[in-house]
Amino acid sequence: MKAMFKPILFAAGFAVAALPVLMAEDGTTTTTTTTTTTSKKGNRPPRGPMDPAAQVARLKETLNLTQDQCDKILAVLKDVEPQMKALFDDTTLSREDKRAKMDAIRKATDAKIRAVLTEEQQKKFDSLPKGPRPPGGPQGGSGDNPPPPPEGAPEGAPQN
Repeated sequence: MKAMFKPILFAAGFAVAALPVLMAEDGTTTTTTTTTTTSKKGNRPPRGPMDPAAQVARLKETLNLTQDQCDKILAVLKDVEPQMKALFDDTTLSREDKRAKMDAIRKATDAKIRAVLTEEQQKKFDSLPKGPRPPGGPQGGSGDNPPPPPEGAPEGAPQN
């Protein structure tokens, strides 16, 4: 008797597991879609430049900026947008050349922003992370690009 229940139980489990897939193919289920701004890898936001207004808002909170400083920094960031877009869209440059030009634009932008800040704000600004974030967010190390092994560690040694 027990032997007879195993195939029935297996078939019932399979049917329950396959039910959502079968219903979706029929079109009998209604799905609610929400528009999100995530990339193909998990819940990370898409790559690309941050909106200048969002950058200013973040800097205002971090550096305690005045409204006048916010307005000046917003103008700087809006001036940089077309330069970066043109650089991104330029197919004649190699990846290394694009990166070098992008770094030059970022350094010039940082210098313009620093000129608007007080000495105390400049110190905080200089301590903010610059450039692309490490893979996997602030902790780094999503597994895509593991960090190099510490000096003296043998090749292929597990990393902490």
